[in-house]
Amino acid sequence: MPRSMTLGELATLVESQTCEFKKSLSLTKEGLVSLDAMLNADVGRGLVLFGVAPDGTPGGIEPGSHDKAQRSLAQHIQSKFDPPLLATIEVVDCEGRPLLAVQATRSANVPAFPVPEGDRASNCLSCSKA
Repeated sequence: MPRSMTLGELATLVESQTCEFKKSLSLTKEGLVSLDAMLNADVGRGLVLFGVAPDGTPGGIEPGSHDKAQRSLAQHIQSKFDPPLLATIEVVDCEGRPLLAVQATRSANVPAFPVPEGDRASNCLSCSKA
């Protein structure tokens, strides 16, 4: 993913089996659940763009420390997936609007699973109590 993109380049992306838009970082859990689903699909890769509405309109991520947001997402990813994912997380400038892009590819034929409740993390991404 380039460190900058135009509105026209963003318009070429659509939500699909390998791409998901999340309007804000407050939707981190939902974004990582989507990433998990993408990685476990046949294609085994995915991109989640935070700061983009579901219709593809860029609003940008919340103001603040983008480095802190990147570190927080990296920690979530490492603590909530088994095996841990190797993800690329970067801030992308879309004509003055900062977006946060999270890309990952599944390890060779190894499914990625959210860590069950009570293991490494107390909040599982896509597990629910029965």
